[in-house]
Amino acid sequence: DPARLVVVRRAGSMEHAALDVRTSRENDAEGEKEAVRQKSRLAWRGAVHDALRDSFGRAHTYLRVSLTERCNLRCTYCMPAAGVQLTPNEQLLTPAELERLTLLFASLGVRKLRLTGGEPTVRRDFDNIVQRMSAVPGLRVFGVTSNGIALRRKLPMLAAAGVTRLNISLDTLDATRFANLARRPGLELVLASLNAALSMPQVFAPVKLNVVVMR
Repeated sequence: DPARLVVVRRAGSMEHAALDVRTSRENDAEGEKEAVRQKSRLAWRGAVHDALRDSFGRAHTYLRVSLTERCNLRCTYCMPAAGVQLTPNEQLLTPAELERLTLLFASLGVRKLRLTGGEPTVRRDFDNIVQRMSAVPGLRVFGVTSNGIALRRKLPMLAAAGVTRLNISLDTLDATRFANLARRPGLELVLASLNAALSMPQVFAPVKLNVVVMR
């Protein structure tokens, strides 16, 4: 199974600092990030680090990053009707922190990245995250998994950022069945996103469907 990155950090781990101290730290962090980028560029032609190999010697070069627990659907097989207690936004990794962690994984040999959720498109900084991830050297495959509700309007941005693979959840083609499963209407939106993605085969190849098979 691909490694799955937990995108929660400790509450209160970042404290306020004086402006000059914060500026110094930001400069140090930017220099460190550039060093990691350089290491990742060099790793492009190198072997996979032992940290990404299991006890059978298999290399795990596929990283899935869950951006959020939030979702704009309430699928019966996934979430209670009332929802669940969510991690506070201030405890989620920021776009800069997500970029840094992805840089580190890429420097070790990760070559395939997928952004998931929850539903990743519901994050307000989703566009910023995608653009940051697209700049990580060494990644050969960049994908996104979505339920398709808000995906259509994001497709131009995803294409421009170099996303080439999409997984769209679609459990039924019946609108009533969809609303019963998802506890929300939205089949037309999902199909519109799917058709829009399929109309761009020069960008998104392949486009895959995620289906939960139920009796």
